[in-house]
Amino acid sequence: MRFGLLGTLAVWADNGRLVEVPEAKVRALLADLLIHLGQPVPADRLIDDLWGDDLPVHPAGALQVKVSRLRQALENAEPGGGDLVAFRSPGYLLQAGNDALDERRFAALVERAGTTADLRDRAGLLADALALWRGPPLADFADAMFVRAAIARLEEQRLVALEEQAEVRLALGEHSLLAVELGELVADHPLRERLRAAHMLALYRAGRPAEAVNSYSELRGRLADDLGLDPGPGVAALFQAILEQAPGLQRVPAPPTLGARLRTNIPARLTDMVGRAAAVADLRALLDEHRLLTLTGPGGVGKTRLALETATQAADAFPDGAWLAELAGLAGTRTPADAVMAVLGIRDDSSVDPADLLAEALNKGGQIPGYEKKGFGGRPIELIYVDEAGGPTKVVTEYRNLVERQNVDLVIGVISSGDCLAVAPVAEEMKKFTVLFDCATNRIFEEGSYKYVFRTTTMATQENVAAARYISEKYPNLKVFSGINPNYAWGQDAWADFTEAMKILNPKAQIATNVTPKLGAGQYGAEISALLGSNAEIMQNSLWGGDLEAYILQASPRGLMSQMPNIMITGETVIERLGKELPDGTILGARGPNGPFAPSNELNKWFAKAYKDKFGITAVYASYHMATAFFGVKAAYEKAQAANKGKDPSIEQLIGALEHLKFDSPAGTVDMSLGKGHQAVMSVPYGTVRKVDGKVTLTNIKYYSPDQISPPDGMKSVDWIRSGFKRK
Repeated sequence: MRFGLLGTLAVWADNGRLVEVPEAKVRALLADLLIHLGQPVPADRLIDDLWGDDLPVHPAGALQVKVSRLRQALENAEPGGGDLVAFRSPGYLLQAGNDALDERRFAALVERAGTTADLRDRAGLLADALALWRGPPLADFADAMFVRAAIARLEEQRLVALEEQAEVRLALGEHSLLAVELGELVADHPLRERLRAAHMLALYRAGRPAEAVNSYSELRGRLADDLGLDPGPGVAALFQAILEQAPGLQRVPAPPTLGARLRTNIPARLTDMVGRAAAVADLRALLDEHRLLTLTGPGGVGKTRLALETATQAADAFPDGAWLAELAGLAGTRTPADAVMAVLGIRDDSSVDPADLLAEALNKGGQIPGYEKKGFGGRPIELIYVDEAGGPTKVVTEYRNLVERQNVDLVIGVISSGDCLAVAPVAEEMKKFTVLFDCATNRIFEEGSYKYVFRTTTMATQENVAAARYISEKYPNLKVFSGINPNYAWGQDAWADFTEAMKILNPKAQIATNVTPKLGAGQYGAEISALLGSNAEIMQNSLWGGDLEAYILQASPRGLMSQMPNIMITGETVIERLGKELPDGTILGARGPNGPFAPSNELNKWFAKAYKDKFGITAVYASYHMATAFFGVKAAYEKAQAANKGKDPSIEQLIGALEHLKFDSPAGTVDMSLGKGHQAVMSVPYGTVRKVDGKVTLTNIKYYSPDQISPPDGMKSVDWIRSGFKRK
């Protein structure tokens, strides 16, 4: 049996199956014992950790009940599992080897890396160690006093490992990747000098010396303001060397391939498989010859463990890694292909399709109500597509290629908030007119000021403040809520805005837990267990795309969405494909007045029909966002063209025309009124699912106006929310 603290609390049986440990206090007991693995924890301390000042009538008896339930849960999962929880005066301990706990396995791998001379082997060991992390440690107990010291210790160990890994990768020549990857980490931990130094050197070697110098200046200012200190001698010496362009800082030749280690969602192996080497070898040989391999046999003989071991060992043979897709529980019209696509994050492309549709219609002219003129001001539209998949480093490289090699006039794109944060400063550097059509992080215009960058759709604040208002009105007596949010900019912003708004709108409501899976995780068993154990009344959910579909397919059979209604910020996208899985009471948003929430105006009637006729499916919010970006550029271009007496406008004139512009879109009127005229505001609606003849209908639909959900221009979202939504 294996246990996990590096993320939400998790337990796996020997065959890799996730074990459900019911009841929050039983899970808390397990967490306490794991933190002190192999050491007795006094009963008095366990009682204090579990109940604090709110003691039961018979504390010792109540503790014994929780111990009994924990033993039963482990015994049910694995014969003999209950014996792992033993009494040792003056309390209890968990008897398991160090390799049974991901924390101990992580420490062992880091220690091995420290004694390994070969840089590539060291980088591999560190990557393996960090791959054990599934999210913030003990994320489902983040507010519990008894885990705070452990969380702080584990977070520090992770950061030290990341710093060590960054230095090794710099020595291997991976400065270009690190220049982007370390940016968000430095922003989260601005006073860590070792991390800052690695980022500065990566920036310098990637040909961005000005940013390296600015990074040092930021560190120096923060240290002086916050602590009254100067930077340490190491980072100060690096800064001086950068200023002098010292030969010792020159780039290390980059390796032929800078691709990341294989991606996978297969649970990390904490113990070796014993006695099945021949079977694994036979299966790997069969995989070399056949595309499909099926294992059969009676239940309980270890088929799942054997399959996982084979896939793990064979992963190097597959360029895109090895992935686990659970086919159990498929229902209705869901097929194995749907489950595989959900795990891999593959979904119908809802941004390329509307771009093709709009370019074709606009180039013909006379097709679209209110936008009859051909192309952009008579100029035909020619599209060049770039696949965003691959992360910020790849996206930035592709963006530079579009500008420098393809010589495009403008860029419309970027879905991921992390990619937007990476692209925006590059667009400004290259002075290229860029419209962000879909990403939502507030940070773009609240932490930066841009001339060439615009966003024509709503941002996280508007969508999540609207969600909080809807919940507060629908559940005025709400006591406890939880959340599931992907662990990157969008999910972090969504949870922060939602919880800050709830503190104002319903201060009595308490947070039970927030789980933060990685983007593209695919498997959510541990998170679902944590949420089931949180006993929340409702759940905020900002998963999107394939992640949201995978979550629904796994959460629905376990009753999570029936037990606690989800408010899905992006949920409108699943109505057509997964509507049957949504219980009544689920609350759906569409990131603005898109899809089923769009107005009944002539422009939307044309767009919805044209999209359905051409592609055979209903347009979802990403399609509306792309259409809005097209119409925003067209409206601005033709406004600037008219002001320029019919001549093609300059970039400066185009920028001036789009700033503070109001224009029509299939989602209604868009007002570019935030971010000094670079950020759109619109109303944001939510509605509640009710099945009628088996089909999803939305009831209790409410639209929240921009002034209810948007900060005044120039004011940060969090400050506005904390002020009680006051306007200047």
